[in-house]
Amino acid sequence: MGIKKFILFENVKIVNGSKNSGVIDLQRESVYQLPISIEAFVRVCLGKSIKEIYKYYSGEIDIAKNYLKFLLKHELCCFVENAERFPKLSEYWNSPFEITNGILDIDEKLDVPSIIKAMSDIIIPYLSLRVYKIHEIDYIKELIFMLDEKIHVGYTIYLPYNKLINDDVVKLVLNSTKCYSLIFYNAPSTNRIESSIINKDISITSEKISSHLDCGKINDYINPNIKTFMESLQFNSCLNRKIAIDVNGDIKNCPSMPETFGNIRDTTLKEALEKRGFKKYWTINKDKIHVCKDCEFRYICTDCRAYIEAPEDILSKPLKCGYNPYTGEWSEWSTNPIKQKAIKYYEMEGLVAGRLVRLKNDVHLGKDHSLV
Repeated sequence: MGIKKFILFENVKIVNGSKNSGVIDLQRESVYQLPISIEAFVRVCLGKSIKEIYKYYSGEIDIAKNYLKFLLKHELCCFVENAERFPKLSEYWNSPFEITNGILDIDEKLDVPSIIKAMSDIIIPYLSLRVYKIHEIDYIKELIFMLDEKIHVGYTIYLPYNKLINDDVVKLVLNSTKCYSLIFYNAPSTNRIESSIINKDISITSEKISSHLDCGKINDYINPNIKTFMESLQFNSCLNRKIAIDVNGDIKNCPSMPETFGNIRDTTLKEALEKRGFKKYWTINKDKIHVCKDCEFRYICTDCRAYIEAPEDILSKPLKCGYNPYTGEWSEWSTNPIKQKAIKYYEMEGLVAGRLVRLKNDVHLGKDHSLV
C-alpha cells in the first residue's frame, strides 16, 4: 500500500479576500469563512503525506491539526494514493443561449400581445415575472399562458399577497408547464405552501417589494454553486446575457438600469440586443470592481451595476452591500454615511426609511439581520 497524499477536492475553491478567505464547496453549495492563512496552508499540503505536513508545521502543529480537522470534517479534502484519479475541474463557462435569463416587470397592464410580439424572435431559458400591482385573475392567467409558450425552460413569479386571488393563482401555477416558483410578497407573515407536485416551490414572504428600487440587495444573492462561480470568473454575475422589460415596456439590461434600447411596442428583443452598448456591462466582473476585488465572496455574489456607491464611477461597489472585506464585518448598508449621497441620487430615501422601520421592528422580534 502506497503513502497517501493530501488533495483538495476539485469542487472546493479557496478565494482570498483582504482579511479572510472563502472556502467554497460548489457541490454542496456552502461557503466557510476562514482566516486568510488557510489558502497558504492548503497550498503547502498539496501532495504531502500527513507526516510530511506535520513535519513542515512542526513549530505550529496545533494550527495544522485544527485546519486538517476542519477540512476533513466538512469533506473538503482527503488523503489518497493516486491523486491523478482526481482530474482538474475546468473553469471554462459558456452557454448555448445568446440570452440566459430575463426579467419582465408588470405594474399597470402591459399589453400581453405586445409582449408576445417582442419576445417572438429570441429564446429566453429563464425569466422572472415581477408583478407590482394586483390584477384580476384573468390577466394573471393570460400572462402565465404566454410565458408557458415563450419561456424555454422555466420561470418564477413574484406577486403581491392578496388572499382574494392567492388560491386561484396557486392553481394556475400548479397546472403550468414552465412555472417552477411562485412567491407572494408583502404578506403579513412568512410561510411555505406544501405542493404534491415535484419542482413546484410556492412560498409566502413578509418581504416588502414595491418597485425595481428594491433590486440589488447583495445578501439575498450569495450563490456558492458551480454555475455562478465559473461564470463570475469571466463575466458580470448579474447582467451577463440578461434582458429585461420594465413597467413601461422599455427594453433594458435590467429594469433598474437607466439605459433603454427600445420599447416592446415597436422593438423586438432581438433588435434591442443588437443595439450598440447593450452588452457593455457583460464583462465587468468582480475582479474589476472597487472593494469587491478584495472580497472573498466575489465569485459567488451578484453584482448590481444599477445602484452603486459612486454613480459617476461604473466600477464602484454595489450600493446595497453591507460587507466590508477589509474588516470582515457586515453592517446595515442603508445607514452607512458613505452611501447617503448615492441613496439621495437614486431617490431611495422613502425605501430606506421604510426599511429602517422594518429592521427596528424585527429587532424587537429577535430576527437576525447580520447579513442584510
